[in-house]
Amino acid sequence: TDGNLTVTDGSKGKTGAVEDLEFVKGTLDVQNGQLGYYGPTGGTNGGLICNGDSGTVTIRGGTVLGLTVNDGVSVTVSGGSQHAGSWFNDDTLNITGGTFSNVYFCNNGGTIAISGGTFGSIVNNDASTLIPPMSLLEKGYAFFDGDGNVQDGSRSDYLRDVTVKEHTHDFSTNNTCACGATLPHEHCICGGDIQDGGHSAHK
Repeated sequence: TDGNLTVTDGSKGKTGAVEDLEFVKGTLDVQNGQLGYYGPTGGTNGGLICNGDSGTVTIRGGTVLGLTVNDGVSVTVSGGSQHAGSWFNDDTLNITGGTFSNVYFCNNGGTIAISGGTFGSIVNNDASTLIPPMSLLEKGYAFFDGDGNVQDGSRSDYLRDVTVKEHTHDFSTNNTCACGATLPHEHCICGGDIQDGGHSAHK
């Protein structure tokens, strides 16, 4: 498509789906419906492809089963449910909310900043190696489990059943924060930098 497009599901049972959507230029607003589909073996296929210099995309609802963000595109995910599949990024991908099942991020050369959302399974890598999921976080945020415990985002394989929320360090007890970060320490497991005994990115 070329222009301004809103994707919404008008079907009675809210089961509408588009196997593949290629966004060329303009603005795209995904309100509900499904982009992409599950194949016979359970893997995701299709989804949303944002061509280079295509503009801005807002995903506030629906389900996206695979996303490609090319250079010159800004995508914001603020809602939706059961997003999944492979999400490739070459420019700007901001995630402030929504629920994800199993999602695989590949940040080739852009910026991914997650400040909200719930993830059944989250994996992060570049073209060839696994990268700690903490590099996906907006500074000042961390991964938490269902009991409210901070999860170690520095592990290089994956995290399961986590929610992203704000996180503020407290080093008042033996220079150790409840999240596991200690001083002196260059990087926090939540993705922020620690400088001069405090956290430069936290309020």
